[in-house]
Amino acid sequence: MNKKIRGNAITNKINNKYIIAAILIIGIVLVKTLVIKDSQKSSVSHIKRPEPGEASKNISLDVYDAAGNKQTTINTYVEPRKMSEEETQQCFDEAYDELLRIVLKNNASADYITQDICMTDKLAEGLISVSMYPSDYSVIDYDGTVHNEMLSEGDVKEVSLTYVMQYEEYERHGVIELNVRAAGEYDDESQKVIAQNTIQKAVDNTVNKNIDEKEAALPSNIGQKDIYYRYTKEKISWLSYVIVPAAVAVLILYRRKMKKKREQELRIKELKYDYSELIAKLTLLLGAGMTIRKAWEKMVEDYMKKKQAGGGVKIVYEEMYITDCNIKSGISEYEAYEEFGYRCNTREYLKLASLLQTNLKRGTNRLRELLCQESYDAFEQRKNIARQKGEEATTRLLIPMIMLLMVVMVIVMVPAVMNFYLT
Repeated sequence: MNKKIRGNAITNKINNKYIIAAILIIGIVLVKTLVIKDSQKSSVSHIKRPEPGEASKNISLDVYDAAGNKQTTINTYVEPRKMSEEETQQCFDEAYDELLRIVLKNNASADYITQDICMTDKLAEGLISVSMYPSDYSVIDYDGTVHNEMLSEGDVKEVSLTYVMQYEEYERHGVIELNVRAAGEYDDESQKVIAQNTIQKAVDNTVNKNIDEKEAALPSNIGQKDIYYRYTKEKISWLSYVIVPAAVAVLILYRRKMKKKREQELRIKELKYDYSELIAKLTLLLGAGMTIRKAWEKMVEDYMKKKQAGGGVKIVYEEMYITDCNIKSGISEYEAYEEFGYRCNTREYLKLASLLQTNLKRGTNRLRELLCQESYDAFEQRKNIARQKGEEATTRLLIPMIMLLMVVMVIVMVPAVMNFYLT
């Protein structure tokens, strides 16, 4: 049996060494592959152009001859990529929506133009050029100024705003119909927009007035109205008030369940690990001439003395102490040993309880012999548990090694990837 255990331990050590060696070999192969790819990419045959709308890119290139000798270094500017016709038409569609928002400026809609409009010349972050021409310059000037001083309430001046969007050789023409009305004539939506803009300007001017102070003051009144402010709160759906507590409750219950399961697993492991010690002591005391009851009391007394002296708590001896108290309170030894086995609830302790019960019931003379055999089996089991703990520790050591390997790979890969994208 010992030879078999030693053979398994040696085999596990060899397997762990093979795993570590395999990881290192894979890492070395990956590093070499990256280095080879990096060296291959150092020879440039194409330069990636900037996307449309981006600035021209200045590229520095070293020129080599066929023998690998450096001839000179040159600088070249790479112009941005030109959009295709399909891309241009899609860009025009998006630019039109942007144009409608910009032209209205502080006006609520094209049907209620009471303030100046914005005559922009660039759209899509400068990618699209645009020109605009009002049909009546006496109403809307070339710079977007609206002349509605002479209009009375209810009067409407229709103005067609012709626009021309242009990108390279592509153009798109269109007309935006505007209804200019008298100043102060607003629909409900326009009034909301004007009020919002007025408040926005007043707050911006007040907040940014004294920037050297620690706190920014807010205006307490705008016009002739007193106002106050509150921080805007994010809107939370009523479902979140149900889902979040329910999720938290489920998470707490799950965590408690997993904690209880983990504690039970640790309890069983400790009981199995201490079983050989319990059997060895019990066999030794029985061999010294003690009865089972006296041997049990002796083991409990020794444990309690160690515990009072600052020794650690052991589950199996705590269960033995409970059994001893039950016997002293009047429960029969037979029932007390049976409950001891059920409380420990492992195959080993159920077997021990059965042996003790059989001895009490039939008075077998082979108890010490059976306990000796059980002690031998328990010792072998304890060695197996110790070996498993060693394997678990070895496995945990692999994680830091893999992390170190990943760090090395990142250190090597990042420059290669950056070089690839830069070229």
